[in-house]
Amino acid sequence: MNGAQGRYVPLVSGPHWVIEAGAGRPLVLLHGGLDSSDAFSASIGTPLSATRRVVAFDRAGHGRTADTEGPYHYADMAGETAALIETLGAGPVDLCGWSDGGIVALFVALERPELVRRAVLIGANFRHEVMDEALLDPDAAWLEPVAERYGAQSPDGVGHFPEVVRKTFALWVSEPALTVTDLGRIHRPILVLNGDRDSLIPLDHTVRMFEAIPNAQLAIVPGASHFLPAERPALTAGLIADFLDAPEPFG
Repeated sequence: MNGAQGRYVPLVSGPHWVIEAGAGRPLVLLHGGLDSSDAFSASIGTPLSATRRVVAFDRAGHGRTADTEGPYHYADMAGETAALIETLGAGPVDLCGWSDGGIVALFVALERPELVRRAVLIGANFRHEVMDEALLDPDAAWLEPVAERYGAQSPDGVGHFPEVVRKTFALWVSEPALTVTDLGRIHRPILVLNGDRDSLIPLDHTVRMFEAIPNAQLAIVPGASHFLPAERPALTAGLIADFLDAPEPFG
């Protein structure tokens, strides 16, 4: 993000790398799994920070934030996010999460609704069964550039990357395990956003999530994949801004 300032913010699980840019109503960006705040905030954070305070942070074991012991759970990641919002004194905030970050935003909206104004879920799922386990090969070629980026940022060093992959894959085959009843308890305005060529999250699953959340809107971008924010950053940022800035009552 243009003019972004980065620093470590102490949370219960340790120091987390946080970057901020802009001023105004706060928007917290939540990156995807095996990723960091850099790419996500660079793709959509710059245009969005023109009219609001954009905050992005690296969850434990991602980017410039060190890993913690034990397995990964989305509830713990939501706890990290809630702790950051409270530490910054920024709540209630708007949330925008991509992939794993979208799932985290979903959990925050469920468990800590007082911290959430509105939320955008990009390429998110609420059931782990939609994940194609055939993609989860620790020796897959797609992990090579991911490992390189991880090694360039992580205080744990590239040698720790296989452990992060192991814990991430274990998460993806067991969580999330939410139900449509769980989604029905979310009463914050939600934008469910995805590309119509997402090969990881089936379109009918995205529609089911939209239909189950009482106060939701749905946007499907033609010709875009799971990596919608990187492929169509200007369009994605525009859809997010329109949703977040729409006047009340939401509808």
